[in-house]
Amino acid sequence: MHNTSILQANKNKILPLGWPEHILYHLDRFGVRSYKVLILKVEFGEAEKLYMPTDHPVFQLMPQDFDIQIMIVYEEIGQLRVTTQSFWQIYLQLQDALAGSKDLRESLASQEEWEIRICHEHMDLENSVRESDEDGNGEEEEEEDVNVMQEVEDL
Repeated sequence: MHNTSILQANKNKILPLGWPEHILYHLDRFGVRSYKVLILKVEFGEAEKLYMPTDHPVFQLMPQDFDIQIMIVYEEIGQLRVTTQSFWQIYLQLQDALAGSKDLRESLASQEEWEIRICHEHMDLENSVRESDEDGNGEEEEEEDVNVMQEVEDL
């Protein structure tokens, strides 16, 4: 089942007119309310420990060699404070410094090979079909899953 209705503009939705950056820094001029939630750094640290464990696989996506090289270059340029104003300049400095690095190219090539191997792994849908059968909606979903798998295999 798909939603085929045509999207319509919400006539009751009132948006401030102006450049987003101006609106962000001058809320009072545009009649905008700030819903910012202020928390203490201690509370933020506790939330990080609870919901962002450093050993989670998402934090291991950058190759270790690249991490070492980028930290060396970042120290060389003076470990500048990254802000919305300084981000682009820091990025360009890092890019210039790493542009000719042979070690970096080798590291990224090995990472690309690893990603290609992951792309070709097959994940079975049998468990999801069985779980949906228990919910009582399985017959329709099972037929859809079979059709989808058939289409994928035909590619």
